[in-house]
Amino acid sequence: MKLKFPKLRVFKTGAWEGPISNLLEKPMIAFSPIEVLALKSDVVDSKPKGKFRANPFLNLPTLRRLVFCEVQPGYSAPSAYIKACNARRVECVYLSPKDGEDVSLIMKL
Repeated sequence: MKLKFPKLRVFKTGAWEGPISNLLEKPMIAFSPIEVLALKSDVVDSKPKGKFRANPFLNLPTLRRLVFCEVQPGYSAPSAYIKACNARRVECVYLSPKDGEDVSLIMKL
């Protein structure tokens, strides 16, 4: 089933299979005008490290912010994510464990 959400502006997920590109290529994401993508920092950190084969955010032309949720003080996103965001002029935002659970706050970003 290929779901499409033409008005989906904010998407938060706690887990996905494989690299981030697997998630972002799904029709539900790829065909949505997502402006804010929120990911759990520990899940991001559990994925394979290194460069992306291609920028995973290329199919999200409206993406403005990549939110790393539930970060601890001093956390920095993996360099591949930072480089991919910089290439697309996407802002990286870091939210504490408390703020990372606040969906209304994420929606206001």
